[in-house]
Amino acid sequence: MDSTPSRQNNMKKAEAMTLFEQQRAELLANCRYIAKHLAIRNPRGETTIDEIRSRVTCPEWVNPKFFGSVFSGDKNWEQRGYVKSKREEAHGRPIGVWYYKGSMDGQNSLFNIQGEL
Repeated sequence: MDSTPSRQNNMKKAEAMTLFEQQRAELLANCRYIAKHLAIRNPRGETTIDEIRSRVTCPEWVNPKFFGSVFSGDKNWEQRGYVKSKREEAHGRPIGVWYYKGSMDGQNSLFNIQGEL
């Protein structure tokens, strides 16, 4: 087994994301729902974490790093580049542009129930 520090860090990160998904499933599901519908509404089929964060209030008891797990582990998303974050506290750091390649079935009924995102 490769025990380089980089590999160990990647394993710890993966374990942390899995644990978060188990413990904060509802919050993560809401973020993923918003991400999907933002991408569906975008003519290019894309969204960024900035767009999601602008619509989700992170509870004080949750580390905002959890937003890193919104697109992970879902094969319906494909990263298509980077843009500078528009959030002041991010200081223009690069964030991923994510393309939704999954099904758009039922989008209209969901919009009718949920209203504007």
